[in-house]
Amino acid sequence: MKAKILLTLIAAGVLMTSGLEWADSSRSIALGGASAQAGPRQIDIGFFYEELAPYGYWSRHELYGWVWYPADVDDEWRPYTVGYWVFTDDYGWTWVSEEPWGWMTYHYGRWFYDNDYGGWAWIPGTVWGPAWVSWRSGDGVVGWAPLPPDVYFDPVVGFSQSGANFQISWFAWSFVSEPELLSHRVHRSILPRPHNRAMIGRTRHFTDYKVIDRRIVNRGIDIDRYERDHRTRVTRYHAIDVDRPTVDRGSKGEGNIPLFRPSVLDKGADVRPPESAMPLPSAIRRREAVPRDFRNEVPEKPWGERKESGRPDAAEAPREYRQRPAVGQPEQRGSEPFQPPEAVRRAVRPEPPVMEPRREYE
Repeated sequence: MKAKILLTLIAAGVLMTSGLEWADSSRSIALGGASAQAGPRQIDIGFFYEELAPYGYWSRHELYGWVWYPADVDDEWRPYTVGYWVFTDDYGWTWVSEEPWGWMTYHYGRWFYDNDYGGWAWIPGTVWGPAWVSWRSGDGVVGWAPLPPDVYFDPVVGFSQSGANFQISWFAWSFVSEPELLSHRVHRSILPRPHNRAMIGRTRHFTDYKVIDRRIVNRGIDIDRYERDHRTRVTRYHAIDVDRPTVDRGSKGEGNIPLFRPSVLDKGADVRPPESAMPLPSAIRRREAVPRDFRNEVPEKPWGERKESGRPDAAEAPREYRQRPAVGQPEQRGSEPFQPPEAVRRAVRPEPPVMEPRREYE
């Protein structure tokens, strides 16, 4: 009898130990009652604070706690614009950033537009994803925008917030013609922001995230339809885990994409950003991140959607936009203004007003 009890206890201990080893080796992250498999390394939230300190500022936000503001971005910058999209066999549409901090800010947490600061800020998160964006497509264009802070993904019920737009403001979107979606210099093809309202009205919501074998998959734009419509074969890349961050410079070999996807422990209030990255309040100053002609249309709330306003007067026509230069390349001054594809120009060309002199809005 004693021998049977002893064997039972030993067996139970082996099972318990095996379970602990499995959980530790897979570095699984809790995700709304289920789990999503992360990479081979484990870090805590303080790692983000230290890594991002050289590239911007940390400040305490009244709603979101510690948030990070990137320092070296231009006035018209927005998230998910400096880099490119690839389709991976494990995770679907994956954003490959060319910014040194992109492996964190585009795969964990959420972005929001801070009206008090006049620019974008990032909220740390613990769940890795190939990209946390909303998608729109139609009329020959495709667009994406960062998911807002109050939208979290649950593998059982989906997103926490319903609605076609997740109340994403018009100026957060980036639109390109569909053939340019896979360009490795996609920032050169992003339509000028004044076109966003028209593009939102002519596209449909296609955001689609799934959990497959404990992997978060960003399906978004249907890859099979994309290939049929454009009579092309989209390269499927294989994601490989690496043990340190990498910054992509446009070179990939053997169809592989290196991803640093550590599991992240949230230690809450016990961890603070370094003092060197927390400037005085005066250092976080308001700047014009939205074009001057649209500044009065920035929503009162971080992500509230305002009703469509009337067409602007000719005197309020938006200024010309220069395209962002490639990373590490000087901006070409005096270059020709950006011209959208003909299909897009037709889509956004307004009809002339009735009984009034014709006015140009583009």
